[in-house]
Amino acid sequence: MNKFTIIKHDKSGIVQYASLSDQSIKLKIITAAAVITLLILTCGILVGKFFLASSSVDQTKVRELQALVDLRQQELIEHKKSVQNDIDSMTLQIGKLMAQSTRLNALGSRLTEVSDINPDEFNLSEEPGMGGAEFDPTGEINTPQTLYANLFNLEDSFSKQQENFNILT
Repeated sequence: MNKFTIIKHDKSGIVQYASLSDQSIKLKIITAAAVITLLILTCGILVGKFFLASSSVDQTKVRELQALVDLRQQELIEHKKSVQNDIDSMTLQIGKLMAQSTRLNALGSRLTEVSDINPDEFNLSEEPGMGGAEFDPTGEINTPQTLYANLFNLEDSFSKQQENFNILT
């Protein structure tokens, strides 16, 4: 049962018989199988290294991009904190200006009562007019710096008005 015979035909019609029980044929078959196996393993290792190397490069790029995203998120958080601080500061400034405006309106109302000025001519409860023939919008974009400058100018204006009212009283 363990006997195998290999029959080989040539173009010339010569038939050769070889038995697998022959040691030299077994050695040749085992050697060929080993060489083929080693070639397949070597190809597999090379292909695996190629894919792992490209995966390693991709992982490096992913890590770099993740670090960049983390940096941008940190910058965004810092910027949000800065903007929130600016908003808080402006809110405080606007609150002060509103309180000063209320005091000036009360003082103006009191002055109109005391000085017998017609209340229709000097009505502080109405909004003052804006715009008009000389109104010329600049088209400039408001920035926090210009907003701060305008708030401080308004505060200075209120302070001067209050001083003038104090002088009148």
